[in-house]
Amino acid sequence: MEQQTESELFSYIQSTQSNYYSEHGGKNVVFKKAQKFECAETVCSQIPLLVLMQKTFWIIPSRNQIYFEYPLFKMYAHPGNFMEITDYVINLCLQCKATYGTFSLHVNFDGFTISAAERYKQFVVWFNNVCEIRNHGFLLVIEQMVIYNTSNTMDHISMVFLPLIPSEMKPKIQIIGKEESKELLERLLV
Repeated sequence: MEQQTESELFSYIQSTQSNYYSEHGGKNVVFKKAQKFECAETVCSQIPLLVLMQKTFWIIPSRNQIYFEYPLFKMYAHPGNFMEITDYVINLCLQCKATYGTFSLHVNFDGFTISAAERYKQFVVWFNNVCEIRNHGFLLVIEQMVIYNTSNTMDHISMVFLPLIPSEMKPKIQIIGKEESKELLERLLV
């Protein structure tokens, strides 16, 4: 499983999701949140969480930049693994802080919707609380958070997330629309 390419991993996950939905009568029109989390649990029962996290979050080699691939995250993240994901991301932040003194976050939000904002709102609250309790001082060393592939619904999504984000972090957030993102991400991930 660990040697799979990203494309093979996505295909395997999509197959697992398809099987889940066919075994459970298709995708719900209402009460989708619970069903999506159950599907994510099924994915995690098939693929080790560490493999999924390594393909979702990583430090860009030789740089103080951490990358987050939301399109993969949404396929397996659920409340039952939020703590493990939080610990994994915090460890990446600590590595960057120890090596470079500062870091930036680069988030590919491709496919992120208003319903996703509601679904993962608790993860953001959880992550912020853990960072505050552990007091690693990330707010002092994070240079920026760049969010790529934002949709025209970003204003609505911001209304969900901005109240959850510490005020010191807000000026460090840069939002990049879909049109500009492809080229910037290609340069970032070279």
